Amino acid sequence: MNCMRQPKLLLLLLLLCSSFFVNAQEKTVTGKVTDPAGKPLEGVSVKVKNTTKGTTTNADGIFTIMVPSTESVISVSSVGYLIYEAKAGSGATFNVQMTALDKTMDDVIVVGYGSKKRVNIQGAVTTIKGSEIEDIPVGNLPSALVNRLPGVGVSFSSGKPGSTTTLNLRNSTVSPAQFPGGAGGISTQPLIVIDGIISNPSQWSQSPNADWLENLDASQIEDIVFLKDASAAIYGAAGAKGVVLVTTKRGKAGKPKISYSGYYGVSTPTVNPKTLTAYEHAQFLNDGFELQGSALNTRFSQADLDSLKGIEDKSWYDYFWKNGKTQRHTINVSGGTDKVTFFAGGSYFDEKGNYGIIQNNKYSLRAGMNAKIIDGLTADVTFATDFNRERSNNHSSASTETDDATIRPLYLTPKWVPVTLGDKLVGFQ
Repeated sequence: MNCMRQPKLLLLLLLLCSSFFVNAQEKTVTGKVTDPAGKPLEGVSVKVKNTTKGTTTNADGIFTIMVPSTESVISVSSVGYLIYEAKAGSGATFNVQMTALDKTMDDVIVVGYGSKKRVNIQGAVTTIKGSEIEDIPVGNLPSALVNRLPGVGVSFSSGKPGSTTTLNLRNSTVSPAQFPGGAGGISTQPLIVIDGIISNPSQWSQSPNADWLENLDASQIEDIVFLKDASAAIYGAAGAKGVVLVTTKRGKAGKPKISYSGYYGVSTPTVNPKTLTAYEHAQFLNDGFELQGSALNTRFSQADLDSLKGIEDKSWYDYFWKNGKTQRHTINVSGGTDKVTFFAGGSYFDEKGNYGIIQNNKYSLRAGMNAKIIDGLTADVTFATDFNRERSNNHSSASTETDDATIRPLYLTPKWVPVTLGDKLVGFQ
């Protein structure tokens, strides 16, 4: 009987020692939580991560919590602040200065014909600064907004230089064809307002290609605000598809500052298409003729097939496809005094396509001056102009279908069709 008791006593002793060891690892941590300005925060949640242990700070921002070990992670959280996490460590104090979650709620932004704090706005509003998109190598301003803003969609008519873009807020699905007048009906394009001036006062006559927006250079823009839902109601029915408010840069008091930016880029195909050889193409057609039961005289003879084997494996794509080139240059000047400030900027954009003579050139110039005449009376003068030129040798309109019809021969023309007949070019360069 004594022999039976000894193992049980030994096991009980081991359990007591283990419990004492675990309790010996626990420690008390005291800390203080403050806001970004150093003031104590009351009611902040303090927890030991992955456990049920937790507490809150008192009126002085002080908390006390028991942690299992020095490796335990303490998590501090409060509404309006980023979550703070750190190991308890060997020290007895744990001081935390919280970081505000979103400082943009105090930003003052343009809304309609005035300005408000973002926190006081009812409805969906999205803002992007011009500095965030001015270095993106794209052909026009809307193209720089692709996948950058929630609820703002950008669609392209085609991928060729000079192709137009269309903005769509909140995925508007109204089709112009659903209204009287066909293409002259209500557009899904939002209302465009540049420096307080409505660029498209009537959506019944609005073009999907908003040249007044596409020809703006991003380096000349201060910010762009997108008004959706109730926030666009100030513009009435004209803002039913949303409103895009563009604010261009203004001069600031100080010595004149000159800034220049530019880039040059080359566009190349990621993967070159693989096409049939002349012999494979002819054999493929023969197989189709045979399946259709066509007469033998409509098929390629064996002599034809043998001759096609000697043709160079080079398609029209290999002859005419080339690297596209893009360049953009902008120069801006700003400055002034406490009474008068000025801003002036010019830009040049040139894009050449990958085949044929497809080229797009854009020039823009924008200048503005703010003058304080007397207290309570100021003058704001703005001048803007732009020029856009497109060149193409396809001798047809710039629709998506036409672009497809132009590029398809590069891939589908049989390789036995010559590029030139004598000294005359069959294709295009």
